[in-house]
Amino acid sequence: MPFKALIFVISFVLFLPGLGPKQSWSQTLEAGEALLSASGFRPMADGAKVTLQLADDSDINLRLRDVAAEALRRAGYEVVTQGADYTLRLESERQVRGTTFDRSIGSLRAGSSVGRPEGNSGGPRGDGVDVNLKLWSSTRNSLLSPKGTGAAPKQGFSVTMKAFDEAARKPAWHGIAQAPNTGGDSYRAASAMVRHLIDALGLTIEAETVSVR
Repeated sequence: MPFKALIFVISFVLFLPGLGPKQSWSQTLEAGEALLSASGFRPMADGAKVTLQLADDSDINLRLRDVAAEALRRAGYEVVTQGADYTLRLESERQVRGTTFDRSIGSLRAGSSVGRPEGNSGGPRGDGVDVNLKLWSSTRNSLLSPKGTGAAPKQGFSVTMKAFDEAARKPAWHGIAQAPNTGGDSYRAASAMVRHLIDALGLTIEAETVSVR
């Protein structure tokens, strides 16, 4: 497909009714809030024995395991290392979004008669591509001297927990909490998300805003 035609198709798709930019769930939450969703597949017995499993042994996951163990005990579950009724897997992920840094180091323009790459010399206009790169600048963003000119990105965090029924050998429950802006304290926000998820064990929650302050 010619380059110009490809650009036209992409532009057409982007501006189709209903496919334009939309406000995401993350834009509706304030700092210190998270969105929690959960799905229960099988009943989880009260007072059951639960073993905790980490997706990886990162420092924050190890600390969150202690938070989860305490929350489980307070909820009436027995935390064990073997002979468990359920295995509860914990996974966390640090996220960065909302970056407003100016990272432009040049421009690309289709449909020009100058700067045409080798092997694409047909037609007076419309088949060429102009490429303009800033190699170095002492005051602006460039390839050899990247600079940021906007606000710092927001620090987000997500915690996912999955319960597996060992006797039935089937998934029992799945929950996720996501905070697009932790307010700068990821551990505090993640700890609150873990506690909210433990409270939601076995339940189905479509989407609920919770505090992680």
